[in-house]
Parts: sequence; C-alpha cells; structure tokens
Amino acid sequence: MAKYLSIFVVVALVLASYLIFNYAKETYRIFPIEEEKSPVSLEVYNFQNWHEFTGTNGEFKVLFPTLPQHATENIKDPKSNETRKYEMYVSEKDDGTIFMISLITFPDKTADSDGDSLMRAMMNDMMAASPDNELRTMESGKYKGYNSLDFAFGNNELSVDSKTFMVNNTMLVLTRIVKTENYNTNEFNFFINSFELSSASPSAEQTE
Repeated sequence: MAKYLSIFVVVALVLASYLIFNYAKETYRIFPIEEEKSPVSLEVYNFQNWHEFTGTNGEFKVLFPTLPQHATENIKDPKSNETRKYEMYVSEKDDGTIFMISLITFPDKTADSDGDSLMRAMMNDMMAASPDNELRTMESGKYKGYNSLDFAFGNNELSVDSKTFMVNNTMLVLTRIVKTENYNTNEFNFFINSFELSSASPSAEQTE
C-alpha cells in the first residue's frame, strides 16, 4: 500500500467527508455499474486472514484485511471556524478494495445539538464529490446503542458503503470502497460486525 501513502497523507489534510471518496477515485479505472450478483461463498473472502487492529488510543478494535495506514490532523472548518480533529485508518486489499475508519471530533456543543444533521451532512458531502453519484440506500437506526445512519451510493467507477454513528462528540464513519464488479455485501457486513468500541474509552460511554 506504500504507493498510495502520499495520496493518503493529502487525504488527512482536508475534510474527510470529501476525501473519503476522492482518495479512492484515483486508484481505479472506470467499471460499469451492475446489479449485485448472487451471494458469494464467504470462503472466497479468506476472513481468517484478516488482522485484528486496535486504534492508536485504544478506543476501538476491528478486523482489517491488511494493517492500516493512519493519519490525524486538526482542521479549522471554513464555514463555522470550529477546529475539528480528523483521524483516519485506511486498509487496502490486493484487489483494490478499501476499508476505512474515520473519526471526526467536534466541539461538544456541536455534536450534542446536531448529531443527526452532522451524519446527513457527512453523507451529502461524500456524495457531492462526484456529480455522477447516485444514492442507492439510506436508513437511520441504532448501532452499538448509538444513533446511526447507513447509506450506499455509487457511480460508474465505484460502489461505496458507509455506516456513520455519533459517540458523544465524535462521529465515526466505517466505509468500504469497492469496484462495482466485485460488489457484495458480505465483506462490508463482516467489517462492521467486527468493530468494537472499547469500554475503557471515555468516548464509548453512552449518554441517556
């Protein structure tokens, strides 16, 4: 994955909501959008070869197909002038599929009052990276006891699945970016189901 490291560093320096898509777009040729094929046997994914990874501050554990690249940056939002911390972990498979975890920490007052709208803004910003993107699914719900927003979109190049949820003043975004010809829900479901928040992390404490 070293050849993508320089691109990844650039990704970490701007709004993650935009670059989650832009980072991956440069790595692929154009592939036609296809309907999801029949479910593929889980054996083809070699999940037993995935690696357990713990966040640098111990705030979560997850299984990645490869050990991820990591970058973090404090960025002032140009609209609100609020300083937000962006932290990203990116893992890439041999076939080019990217698995990403983004953590975006907001000022307390922002997240407390606008959690749902922040998640929808994240979705809209990711989709706005390309005028050809089409929203395929969107569903609000709960994940690990927290309010969440699941969505999927794509264009002629890529398919993107994402699960976004708020933990206190931090937005976590679990994302997979995959060539359309390789699209199947099994890998993404395995990825998000492997994710665990650390009970020892202050950010994992749910508020009533």
